[in-house]
Amino acid sequence: MLETWGRVSAFVNKFTAMGLILALTVAAAQAQVSPPGTKVSADPSDVVRGRVNVRGSGKYFIGEPVVLRFTLSNHARSKLGIQTNFIPQSNLTIDIQAPGEGSRAYTGPFPPGRYPQIVFTLMPFDEFSEDVLVWSDPERPVGLAFDKPGEYIIQPSLMVEVIETKRVGKVPLEPIHIRVVDTPASLKPMIKRLAELKAFEKLQRRQVPDGSALEIEKMLKQYPVSSMTPYILYAIANHYTFVLSEHPERHKEAFGKSLAYYQLAAQSDSALKIPIFLDLLRFLDHEKRSTLATRIVQQLIKSLPPDIRGKIGGFEPIEKSKSGTYFPYLLKKYMINTPELDREKYWQVLN
Repeated sequence: MLETWGRVSAFVNKFTAMGLILALTVAAAQAQVSPPGTKVSADPSDVVRGRVNVRGSGKYFIGEPVVLRFTLSNHARSKLGIQTNFIPQSNLTIDIQAPGEGSRAYTGPFPPGRYPQIVFTLMPFDEFSEDVLVWSDPERPVGLAFDKPGEYIIQPSLMVEVIETKRVGKVPLEPIHIRVVDTPASLKPMIKRLAELKAFEKLQRRQVPDGSALEIEKMLKQYPVSSMTPYILYAIANHYTFVLSEHPERHKEAFGKSLAYYQLAAQSDSALKIPIFLDLLRFLDHEKRSTLATRIVQQLIKSLPPDIRGKIGGFEPIEKSKSGTYFPYLLKKYMINTPELDREKYWQVLN
């Protein structure tokens, strides 16, 4: 159960304050898959432009998550529907050239294949951004994409389809240069132990390795806070949510820890800020804590820039499914009487 939820949740590399649309669309099962045999026609770059940059200074230590922010913009004179996803080895390709090595494909925590597509609409000169986490790499010796000091070149490529023209092609993106330095002495034992546990791939999936939850939980107190901390908090919160569902006799302990770790992780500035908020919302709804859930939605809305807030109301209501509760259903359930729920009213407020 936990493995399945981790895979579905982690499709959504999705969530940052700028990536809510992607997350909601995938999680809401509004995703579509490109039909087999779709031909790649002319490059759609005449109407869709793309850029990518790193969040942060561009300088990272070994073991530190690297976040790439992708931005697509509509340069046509009318609105466009864009279909794509931001999953490595699916629509997104990321090639990494390490110091003294040739270029290699970044695999990420998931196998290559066709993953769900998301469709979003851009008005003329409107933009959509999504943060992609580049961290674990199970094919590397210690399980990290950037595992030695030096200068790295990252060359991304994104395949998109313009719905109106049925044109499919790659959006040109410039390469990114980052510098990786040695891990600070205070964090080296932690990085070494996480590598021994093969934990980086699991952490990027929002999970902890089997049997290691307590040990990794202790690391939060033993080592200084770093850019890795939110991802560890998130994984441990998901672990206790699983414990809560499988061991009702531990309800009080598991509920308290899940809630605390979700809230701590949600307050951080990480690439997963929005998925953390949404998993916290799902957790509170399952536990029938409606008052807390309403407060979380209010915090989530405040975390979003205006252009993303205005798109929330554009989603069709999705009811509960047999397998669980979809996120757009939850958002609309706890956003009653808010202007963001009605996109038309929201834009009237902005105007």
